[in-house]
Amino acid sequence: MRHEPALRLTPEMRMDFDRLSVVLNLARSLQLTPDDLRRLAEVHEHGLPTLRQALEQLVRSGHEPAAWRYPQGRRRILDGDPELGSGTELTAYGDLPYTELTLPRLKRDVGVLHRLVGKREVSEADARGRAYAAAAPKLHGHGAAEQYVRAARAIDRALVAGKLIPGPQLKDLGAPIRPGPSRELALEDTELCEYLSVVLWFSDDPMLDASLWVTARIAALRLDEVIGLSEVGAKPHRPSVTVAGKGSRAREAPVHAPVLRLAKQLSGQRPGHGHNRLFRTEEGNPVTVKRFEGWSDELHQECVWSTGHEMRLHTLRHTTAQAVAARGGAHGDGAALYLGHELKTSLGTIATYLGLTESKQWTLRAALAVNTFGPLEDWPQLPENDVLAEVLREAVPHG
Repeated sequence: MRHEPALRLTPEMRMDFDRLSVVLNLARSLQLTPDDLRRLAEVHEHGLPTLRQALEQLVRSGHEPAAWRYPQGRRRILDGDPELGSGTELTAYGDLPYTELTLPRLKRDVGVLHRLVGKREVSEADARGRAYAAAAPKLHGHGAAEQYVRAARAIDRALVAGKLIPGPQLKDLGAPIRPGPSRELALEDTELCEYLSVVLWFSDDPMLDASLWVTARIAALRLDEVIGLSEVGAKPHRPSVTVAGKGSRAREAPVHAPVLRLAKQLSGQRPGHGHNRLFRTEEGNPVTVKRFEGWSDELHQECVWSTGHEMRLHTLRHTTAQAVAARGGAHGDGAALYLGHELKTSLGTIATYLGLTESKQWTLRAALAVNTFGPLEDWPQLPENDVLAEVLREAVPHG
């Protein structure tokens, strides 16, 4: 029987074999998969992908776009911001290796962004004649810094999910602490009346603005929530509105029946029903943020007490929250439920405060509304009713 000659390894072949053995043993000890090894070979041949390339690679492999909820923050992480400062102070990570997205570097850039946006906001306020009462740049720019941090953390999580990094690097990245409002956000009764008087005096559609005001006021709505109210979701017989709230959550908010009948009647008289928006202009277009910015501009021109402070629709929300906490019967817990916040106590606790056996959210919110503003079948009891009556003569009770 004839035997094949044994393969004889040259010194060069043995050296290669020994190196591969070392690599394979290391790979096994680290529990690397074949995919990990292929990725390692690609990195060895082509170098580390940039952050932009890494994120594009993740999308191609089936992941959702990283940080898509925070587009401004994502853009600033990838491209920097040429409109801030000298244009190059904020790091553009998009064309750097994705491993450059480290905690020390991001902490520095959060500080840079906070400082530069704060300076710009103060400068822009001065330029439009609306200087802040507290004009230190460090008291501004927090919103931009917070979105930047959220975007960075989301990108970090995406890199972990795609196995491009072994674990989260930015979980300890924090945004600057918010400085708080420059004045009490809730308005005094006289301030409410003056604000509404200004809105209605300058309004090109006072019926619409009066209806917007009282609906947002009773339901304590955020700006995007009142804009998004639908015709279908407004139910005078219940009476309530369905609110598309923050964080993709819906809630049912009580609003007094005469208020909703007025809003539905006004809506029914206008074109644009296909939009399914409760509040529309005389041309049938849904109201936009611009309308409420107009309210704020007029207020700052006419009322000295508003000078230097951010005074938009959120002041009505805070005013209602304070009234619910004071008169609703469930204190701060009731106000949190009414506003749609996450609760720190159980619904049963709030029901006990209100003397109810049921702990359904609608039942509790309705009870809070009645305690604060009067029976839901009547027009709400508001300090600004005399001002509203000048426009809504038939709806608002006199005296």
